[in-house]
Amino acid sequence: MNQFPNDFPHTLTGFGGDPSLDQAQHRERCKKCPVILVHGNATNSSDPKYGMQAMRTFLKNADYQDCEIWALDYLGEHNTLPVLFGPHRNHIDAFRRFVDEVRDYLDVEKLDFIGHSLGCGMVNGYLRGLQSDGQWNHEDHRLDAAGTFVGIAGATYGLGTGIGSVDEFRTGGPFEVASHRFGDVSSEDTPAGANDRSQQIAPDEAWKVTTSLDDNQVCYVSIIAREDFVDQMHPNTSRRHGADLNKVFNVGSGTTGHERIIKEQAVFDAFKGYLNRQAPVPPVSFSVDKESGNYGANLQVTLTVSPAGATVDYAARRLTRAVQAGYLVETVAEAHEGALSNQQSLTLAHDGAWDVTFTAGSGEPLARTYGVNVLVPELAILTDNGTPFQGSLEVKTMTSKGTVYYSTDKTEWLARSNPIIHETTTLYFIAIDAEGLASPIVSRTYEKKAVEFVKASLAAHFIAGRLDVSGYLDLTRQLGANAVITLYFVNGEWVRDPDVTEVALAPPDISISDEGGVKDAPVTVALAAHHATDSAPTIYYTLDGSPPTRRSPCFTSSGLIRLDSAGTTTLTCRACDAAGHWSDTVTKTYTMECKDGPRISCDKPGGVYPGPIHPMISVPDQAGSGTVVYYTDDGSDPSDPNNPNRKSFVDKKRFTIRGNGTHAILCYMKDSAGHEAFQAFGWQIDDDDYPETRISPSAGGNVVGEVRIELKVCEPCEWTRYTIDNDALDGSEPSDTNGETYTAPIVLAQNARLRFRSKSLSGKLEPVHTATFTVTRQPDRLVFDSDPQCTGYLIAEQGGTILVGTGNMLRIGAVAGSTAGTVPAGSEQPAPHGDSRAILHFDTSSLPDNAGIRHACLEVAFHAKSGDPWSGGRNIEVDVQRGHFGSSRALHAGDWDARATAEGVARIEECSSGTCNSTDFSQAGLDAINKTGITQCRLRMTPPANGGNGACLMLEGGTMARLYVTLASPDQASP
Repeated sequence: MNQFPNDFPHTLTGFGGDPSLDQAQHRERCKKCPVILVHGNATNSSDPKYGMQAMRTFLKNADYQDCEIWALDYLGEHNTLPVLFGPHRNHIDAFRRFVDEVRDYLDVEKLDFIGHSLGCGMVNGYLRGLQSDGQWNHEDHRLDAAGTFVGIAGATYGLGTGIGSVDEFRTGGPFEVASHRFGDVSSEDTPAGANDRSQQIAPDEAWKVTTSLDDNQVCYVSIIAREDFVDQMHPNTSRRHGADLNKVFNVGSGTTGHERIIKEQAVFDAFKGYLNRQAPVPPVSFSVDKESGNYGANLQVTLTVSPAGATVDYAARRLTRAVQAGYLVETVAEAHEGALSNQQSLTLAHDGAWDVTFTAGSGEPLARTYGVNVLVPELAILTDNGTPFQGSLEVKTMTSKGTVYYSTDKTEWLARSNPIIHETTTLYFIAIDAEGLASPIVSRTYEKKAVEFVKASLAAHFIAGRLDVSGYLDLTRQLGANAVITLYFVNGEWVRDPDVTEVALAPPDISISDEGGVKDAPVTVALAAHHATDSAPTIYYTLDGSPPTRRSPCFTSSGLIRLDSAGTTTLTCRACDAAGHWSDTVTKTYTMECKDGPRISCDKPGGVYPGPIHPMISVPDQAGSGTVVYYTDDGSDPSDPNNPNRKSFVDKKRFTIRGNGTHAILCYMKDSAGHEAFQAFGWQIDDDDYPETRISPSAGGNVVGEVRIELKVCEPCEWTRYTIDNDALDGSEPSDTNGETYTAPIVLAQNARLRFRSKSLSGKLEPVHTATFTVTRQPDRLVFDSDPQCTGYLIAEQGGTILVGTGNMLRIGAVAGSTAGTVPAGSEQPAPHGDSRAILHFDTSSLPDNAGIRHACLEVAFHAKSGDPWSGGRNIEVDVQRGHFGSSRALHAGDWDARATAEGVARIEECSSGTCNSTDFSQAGLDAINKTGITQCRLRMTPPANGGNGACLMLEGGTMARLYVTLASPDQASP
């Protein structure tokens, strides 16, 4: 890629800046400390595997502008080959010249650097004065140019002494040894770095060091990708002694981990706060007097701004949200933008849910969600992230109303309130009710524990004492004498499974968010348990002052208790870890003197109970005798008078909650004064003594032909029964008297919803499990019409502006009347002024999960042409994107050149009437088709048409564009 401003005098390819702006505009708009992204070996800046596009997206989402993000191809524009000899010294001059050009172009003193793999060594060479002859000229250093240096999975201490550790990569070699020297100090990883060891963060105290060169001028961060191929060759080689932050992540082993470490939101979040510490424009400090929440009519939000005279920009939108086909869709009813100074107020005059974002200078944006005279859902994440987890982790949430959706990328959303994760993940949650009112998006990052490891031969492990005699002999018989295995250090022993549960050395600590006392308004109390090794201790509590036991209601890791009824409540709680260690008991007393509006109350707080409960739900006396409360137990809206599933009671009602699983009751009332109240109550019954039935090969999805389902139970049981809902049978729940007893694999050959459960020998019933299957009876050719609302074209105009066009006609190639582009310095092709590209949008989520794709092609319909689109050997290239191009589902200017999952997978050759088909998709194109969501195709003319000759092809849009997919049988591999 070679995408820079026209007046940027670059010597290397890459991407950076805003092509629509000139130098003066860049200098004016640059507010944050600019970032230089430096890729690793065997790649380039825009490579989809190891390139820096994902890091660019993280920065953009963190409110960085294009003018503040730069990347370079120091190994060549399209390089994907490893360079083993002299990669640092042979490329340092061009690297140094490029970085200095960025610094001069923007007229800034400081730059931030984010390097990956070999890129870490290149930045180190730039800062310390590496020369092209391999010598280090510390007088030619650039430490004064660095604000923050983030090194990710770099070989700071070489790649060991084995195979592959040659030349500059060899641990202990001349280059590696010299790379740590600076001036008179023989071992200095962080010159001009942190001079206070107590402020440094590292997993090993030995990594916290200071030298006489340290003066806090440069911030250093080092990220270690535990057990990626760099870490495997030389464990902890990515560390940097004396860094402000040394942090270890477990994101996968080998090349997978080496790739994921630069594409994981959790990793970026870990070092994001270290960036922009030396911004060219000091940030404006501001705050608002209203936190997110529900308020009355005509809400006023007042700002406090410093320094005097500074202003804060705001963007306010009144909107509703919904999740459609897995994507979050917003409907904006009203939008306002403006600027406010100190003590000025923003008034939200209309009822509804408002999203408001405040921004100023180079500081972080401040986002708030306000319910103005409406009740937006309140959503909280209950599972703590203070301790890295082992194995897997269930993340629990709680909402006041609505459906909870979660996402791992803020793009695709699934309806699930308690997802289970198996690796380092950032989770995003949102709750949306039936009216489209939505909570703020809340997120939390969970890290999988990074365990110390050694990869070696069986003999080496035995000699080092990591295997005893019997273990060595057993593994030799199983694997062979020359086998190489990885051992992990857990609980003071070397084991083969890194997810062995650690033994707790101390009981958990427990905290309560509110200290208690007299309250004149409802309060939500957060309980949290923290532990050094157990990521999810159990919190047991009572509300009557009695000591909590294992039969008391409980939360996992953390939980919320809502206190909104008049009177005195004594909260008593303590936590227990997986090893059975109990925390101290903590007690708080709350005297509630609530005066604002009616409240629906319940005498059984939410939580986990070991058996049936009988909660009483009631309204306060001040609501008036005869108050009607409407409720539902299926999650539907009780305030909807047209809801056929809502029921009612007067004043109060006692419910019986029984059966393992989750149970919820949603209540709504309006008192005689017209005050409304909406309250959700939820409990979980878990007697911890029922069997667990597992399903294979999958828990539902789209399949082709037929699917054989096997059920396996973890213990002997009285029965395992199942029901099937299809056209011929209404299955309902399996029980002693309903359903079929499982004795052999279940064969499904048509659409079905399978429900199953087991009953223990002691009579304990397992909660019902459900798996839904959509079955395509035979391998077939499926046709997908393009969605007209998401189909369109994009025109790149002179100056870099991208115009978005919609309608029933798709333009590809030059646009009549546009002028040819000029040839930028160092480029062989003119800038694509007037070049247009088309985007097609297909919902391919109905493709069977268990079928391969044998063939695929596009069918398009000719509409018209201008000039000769096919002259000079031109054709239409097809790019395929799994999901959507760019930053959103809607057509966006960034879709024009956004990186595709697979590029050039097919072509459309000359056509002049009717319909025509593309060539068959390549294997990369077949692999890019999304079986679980959206697939988009981008059509572009290649080579690009010169704007002056008017060569343009116009195709019919909307449903006239089709994607044909031919399936293979489940037992047939794709060609």
